[in-house]
Amino acid sequence: MAGKTLNRRRVAGTVERFTRGLGPTLLFGFVAHVGVAVIGMLAIPFYLSLMGVEAYGLVGFYFILQGWMLLFDMGLGPALGRQLSRYRAGALSADDAASLFGTAETVFLIGGLAAGVVFYFSMGWVARHWLGPSRLQTNQVNGALRLSGLLLVLRWLAGVYQTALVGLERQIAVNAVALLGAVARNGGAVAALILVSHSPTMFFGVWTGVTLIEVVANRLLLLREMPRARIQWRSGWRLLTREFNFAMGLTFAMAINFTIGQADKATLSHTLTLGAFGVFTLVVSICAGITMVVPPMVQSFQPRLTTLLAQNRRAEFVDVYRLSIALIIVVAAGVAGTIAARPELVVYAWTGDREIARSLAPTLTFFAIGSGISSFLFLPYVLQFSQGLIRLHLIGNLLFAAIWVPAAVWASLMFGTVGAGIVWLCGNLLFLVLWVPVIHRRLLSPEERHGLGPQAWWRVALLAGLLATTRLIATDTFDRLQSLAFLAAISAAIMAIATISSRELRNHFLVIVGGSSAGSQ
Repeated sequence: MAGKTLNRRRVAGTVERFTRGLGPTLLFGFVAHVGVAVIGMLAIPFYLSLMGVEAYGLVGFYFILQGWMLLFDMGLGPALGRQLSRYRAGALSADDAASLFGTAETVFLIGGLAAGVVFYFSMGWVARHWLGPSRLQTNQVNGALRLSGLLLVLRWLAGVYQTALVGLERQIAVNAVALLGAVARNGGAVAALILVSHSPTMFFGVWTGVTLIEVVANRLLLLREMPRARIQWRSGWRLLTREFNFAMGLTFAMAINFTIGQADKATLSHTLTLGAFGVFTLVVSICAGITMVVPPMVQSFQPRLTTLLAQNRRAEFVDVYRLSIALIIVVAAGVAGTIAARPELVVYAWTGDREIARSLAPTLTFFAIGSGISSFLFLPYVLQFSQGLIRLHLIGNLLFAAIWVPAAVWASLMFGTVGAGIVWLCGNLLFLVLWVPVIHRRLLSPEERHGLGPQAWWRVALLAGLLATTRLIATDTFDRLQSLAFLAAISAAIMAIATISSRELRNHFLVIVGGSSAGSQ
């Protein structure tokens, strides 16, 4: 009995420290990422009407390439962020941190220049031999693709600086820049398309200019946070090469992961017409909104978990990990569950086009559920990353990719977007059920993983059942505003039920209320 009481006090203490430290960071992260997602989604109907669905297909192809561009840093970006978290925890000296960053930045700039040259000279071939037929002029397609290549390099460099800032636990600054950038990118693009030209080249030109400003802003913020120490290139290179094995493991794991996630989309970009692929890009955009729960989670929890381990605070490390699982289940259930339950209503509320809504509903159901599961799968990866161990992540992705990728390509060729959605759902579900328990058994003790097994998923079954009952409510007469209000009510209700049914979140709430009551007295 005394042991249980002591454990509750420890958990309460961890939650209280979380509220004071990670809580505001996580809250602002969610606000910023929701803001970025909402701004992007509000802009898409304007892009479709101003540029046309075929030109928006070029935007969808850019998003596919953006995912692959993350592999170009060979894992050194995440490795740099991890080492800067160790510097913040006192496990790395100021001189070593400055030298490591200076050397890594030089490598990234050289790599970015090389990537820019490759993109510039390869995009003409892509336009002629890969993308499906369209009615767009050849010079428009070539110009847009070449600008998208430059944009890819700039987005990658901005991401490297963001990763370093997150490692230093400066997530609020990172998310503020990202939110302002989203406003400028999408607002500027819509204004330029209305006032200047409807060409996709104009779209990519605005996005490229704003992203360049983001790169500069993130670098200036990072320079303010880095220690003022003399860069020793030999020492920096030694530290960088010491991380090479870890970084290569990350690169290989990310390559497998992106192959799994993008195989179907790359296949569809080749088999569908550019217009049909532009419509399918709407599904991809909605699913990107589902996975918006992941970046603030990773930004907030990953550096904190790394710091706790570096300080040998194992018990708090486990408490924060369990809390992260509870939070992401709540948000993923509320967002992905609502979209999967009422996909046609979601697309109609967004675009105002009932025909597109009906055609996309079956595909969106499968992709939404799969994306909800996928957002949860990032947490076991964070558990491994914080300990500098990614072997299990690598093995698991390699095993599933051997089955997943051929299945995704075959299903996309044979059954189109619906087949791709079914494979996406089944693949993520199998990884969750079969491999995540292996990761927990290897990295957590029996006591630490108590409650993380199958017995924890009764809540998910309950939420799924409640969401299924919402399909009994007739919404055929709803206009777009009524549809949006109905969807928001479902999502809020599901998130509230999921929160109440979670012991970790109930404890979190009681600590906050208790602290507020004590403060008022």
